[in-house]
Amino acid sequence: MTYKTILVQVDSSRASDIRIDYATSLAAEYEAHLIGLYVTAPTPLGIMPTGHSIYGQQIQDARDQAMRENANSLCLRFEDRVKQGGWSRPEWHYEAEETWERAAALRGRYCDLLVVGQHDPDDPESVTGADFPADVAIAAGRPSLVVPHANCTVGRPRRILVAWNASREAARAVADSLPLLRRAERVQVLVVNSEHFPTVNDAQAGEGLARYLARQGIKAQVVKQSASTADVGDVLMSRALDLDVEMMVMGAYGHSRLREIVLGGATRAVLRHTTIPVLMAH
Repeated sequence: MTYKTILVQVDSSRASDIRIDYATSLAAEYEAHLIGLYVTAPTPLGIMPTGHSIYGQQIQDARDQAMRENANSLCLRFEDRVKQGGWSRPEWHYEAEETWERAAALRGRYCDLLVVGQHDPDDPESVTGADFPADVAIAAGRPSLVVPHANCTVGRPRRILVAWNASREAARAVADSLPLLRRAERVQVLVVNSEHFPTVNDAQAGEGLARYLARQGIKAQVVKQSASTADVGDVLMSRALDLDVEMMVMGAYGHSRLREIVLGGATRAVLRHTTIPVLMAH
């Protein structure tokens, strides 16, 4: 397995260029086709022009024109940054009057990897919600690579931490990250509270994954730690900092409740506080 089609979220936020640069470096690394996606949300009903008013139609036409111009500007910026990054095969998609979650999930099903952004509460142009990366991974059936909105180093990650709990979601994340793990210089498997894992015995929790990775040509060190259930997300981020890793791999945990995806506490904590890229899969 490798990455041959990569989709990146493009918008007007301050962090958009960071995502484009990161996605471009991955596309060049794996000689992958790169797709930029920009979405404008549906017009809120409260400001839609009503009736047959010529003024209402003018307002709608002006809004549509402004959105098209912004989309064209972002497309040119996207193509320019991709070329500056040493890659020259970008594709562009603009979805008008659509939600980010639906557009990214539908487009993402034809990709190997989705490069999306961490929500920045201090940037009004950070238009997707805090749970967006995991929601898209769950809906698209493809891994989401979450790029933090600040202090992100662009380039192939040399040191990767795998958050392992022997779940189906974690196994999916490991499988989806194999192209990255194979090219890493150091891979560490972090096991938190292994006594709760669905394994034949506790000793297999991390060691079993290390043996699997070894058969893939990946040497991994197992690190174990205990924590309260409420602190698992904080432990993951703290250990990532202590181990000086450049990427984390983890499952995006969720279950259906009243037709909504309710994310696990560790997933939500990492999405909000990560300062390194995180590959999530479901």
